[in-house]
Amino acid sequence: MEPKTSFAYCTTLVQENDPDRFQTVMFAPAGFRDSLCALYAFNYEVAKTRETVSEAMLGEIRLQWWRDAIEEIYNGTPRQHEVVQALSQTIKNHNLPKELFDDIINGRSFDLYDDLFADEVELGKYLQQTVGSLNRLAIMIMGGEAQEAADLLGQIWGVTGLVRAIPFYVSQGKLFLPESLIKPHGISLENIYQAEQAPKLSLVIQELTTQIKKNIETLTNMKSDIPVSCRSVFLLATLSRSYLKTLAKAGNNPFLLDEKDGVFSRQLSLTWNGLRRRF
Repeated sequence: MEPKTSFAYCTTLVQENDPDRFQTVMFAPAGFRDSLCALYAFNYEVAKTRETVSEAMLGEIRLQWWRDAIEEIYNGTPRQHEVVQALSQTIKNHNLPKELFDDIINGRSFDLYDDLFADEVELGKYLQQTVGSLNRLAIMIMGGEAQEAADLLGQIWGVTGLVRAIPFYVSQGKLFLPESLIKPHGISLENIYQAEQAPKLSLVIQELTTQIKKNIETLTNMKSDIPVSCRSVFLLATLSRSYLKTLAKAGNNPFLLDEKDGVFSRQLSLTWNGLRRRF
């Protein structure tokens, strides 16, 4: 399997299935783009596990396949799979640590079950293990190191994504919200579609998004600690700001969210910050 073919496959996969991250890749130095797409293609393959299986055990089998695949990469015997081949070359080129890949895979086990996060602390740990680890790997690919900023971005982008995707996950029988936030309002998976729950859900979403905005401000103040070459990863914060504005226009109700609203301003902000290496 030719490396160029594997990397091209990953680029297409990310462009079609993770367009937000793909846009940030386009602002990365050209020499890193293939490697970033290989990393994000791996993340997509692992993150989509719940939606591709009919029961948790099958999801565990799929995640184990990826654990074994990562193990084999580090043993020097990568599988004949497009994403695995490109990821193997990426790991070799950038000396990426195995434990971060293991963290991402292990964290995704939570997705397979219908359990709620007990509280915001548990949600934070999940996002650090999954999205935070992914961000750290992306930064390492570009020769940088900014663990604290990577983890903070994981909280920002992770919560933004979970909130936006509430309707999708609810349709799959999963509610990605901390029990400590929804229980006082009497919100549950069973009654979330009821009209009287809408204003309660909006209050919960507003509480989460308020914290995201504070985290974005903190991250912006950390800009000087982040190598310029790595700042394209942090353009996710620019996108998060835009999505939060769109969500606010929908009354902080993800069931009323129209993400086509604000597309032009979102692209403008992304391009402006990307060209100026800001976020």
